[in-house]
Amino acid sequence: MRLSEEPVALKRVPKLHQTRLHIEVNGNVAAHWPRSLFNIVYLDSQSLKPNRIKDPFRRDLRALAPQLGMSEDQVWDALREELFCSSTFGSRIRRIGEYRAEVRSAGSDFFYETGGLAGSEHSFALFDVLLRMIRADPRPTPWMIIVDSSLFLGLDSDNKRRLVEALTQLDEPAVQTLVCVNYETDAIDLKAADAEKWVGSSVAGALTVHSFL
Repeated sequence: MRLSEEPVALKRVPKLHQTRLHIEVNGNVAAHWPRSLFNIVYLDSQSLKPNRIKDPFRRDLRALAPQLGMSEDQVWDALREELFCSSTFGSRIRRIGEYRAEVRSAGSDFFYETGGLAGSEHSFALFDVLLRMIRADPRPTPWMIIVDSSLFLGLDSDNKRRLVEALTQLDEPAVQTLVCVNYETDAIDLKAADAEKWVGSSVAGALTVHSFL
């Protein structure tokens, strides 16, 4: 082996230089990186995060849109009252401005602008939007909904049970649901509310996972 002392000029790598990978799946070129066997939607409370948008409903829709493979404007364009005549949680939603909407919650006779909704009404309206979009999605990939404790703990006990029972009883769309709770008492209450579908629990460190059919 001989080392040369001849100076060599190195090309400067541009700051915007990108490294590209060629991905193959089952011997075929993949259009994108395979991420998961599911389309995953992660729902948490946007109210705890700094944001220049004051309307909490718009903040949640903006966070939801890219997880559905949509733009924020596409989600707002879909907020037509006729699409929510038979929503899972009974929310009737209608758009009244570029980024404004009114909601008539289940059991109510009146529409209220999203900024005036109670916490549970806001959450159920958000779930009704999510489930409506999933039903309209043409992709065959199944869906998984992850409900973070920051959103789930904003509901009282009755509404927690209402949310979980409705999601577990869905025939269409077919979704898997993962609900995060901070207290074992919440898990026990949810288990008691749907004991027939409870499969069992497993423990990993400080984490307990309860499984339902």
